Amino acid sequence: MVQLLYSPAHGMGKLVTETLFDGSAEGTGVNGILSWGRNIMGYNLPPVLIDYFITTQNNLFGEYPTHEDYAPSIAFAVIFGVLMIIHIIVFIINTSRGHYFYLSLVWIFYCMMKIIGFSLRAHWATDITYIIQGIVSEVFLIVPAIVIVSANLILAQRLFTWRHPVGGSRWLFWNFMMTTYAFVLILIAVTIAASAIPYLYPLSYSAYRNWIHTVQFTAFMVILYSLTSASLIGLSFWLPTKKDELRYT
Repeated sequence: MVQLLYSPAHGMGKLVTETLFDGSAEGTGVNGILSWGRNIMGYNLPPVLIDYFITTQNNLFGEYPTHEDYAPSIAFAVIFGVLMIIHIIVFIINTSRGHYFYLSLVWIFYCMMKIIGFSLRAHWATDITYIIQGIVSEVFLIVPAIVIVSANLILAQRLFTWRHPVGGSRWLFWNFMMTTYAFVLILIAVTIAASAIPYLYPLSYSAYRNWIHTVQFTAFMVILYSLTSASLIGLSFWLPTKKDELRYT
């Protein structure tokens, strides 16, 4: 008996991508392939085809959701909902006492994005073919990581400026910080694009590799960005200079 080197699902996938999607790279344009498949075979596609196309996609942090991910996603959405309510209460109490700590709004926004992300992931877990909901859920789960690092960097900047008022007030330091925050906005936009485009559009192999490298680059930059706040905190604990001590008085 001849052993099959490729599964029938693989043959179907190659036939579709080569003939209908201009030979696009495997793992791209799954949203269009899904629409085409449902037009031909109906809404409920064969599970073997769905499983095959999932295995060709980029890896996700936490993997693609299954029915077992539904309850944990709901649980995390509830946890972040409770945290958001706590932050709102703390912000209201502080504001009523004349203490305006606006970073609380950032943490409220962070929790809100996590709630949306995990809620959509729970919905995605009920049907893996909800591609658009899945993309939006990944965006709302990835971007908060950059948001919380930005909040940490703002706190580190405040600590450095308090410990070193002379260096912390120089234009070079402020220009560096403003450039860093502007770079983060660009990084968020690139991260969203890199997360969504391979799923939405059929791409050539070279274009697909470029998007994969873009995802790797943004992941590296997020790690590097998180180290910025840690480095700034470390610099804050250097002994203040004589100019800083005079500035204190």
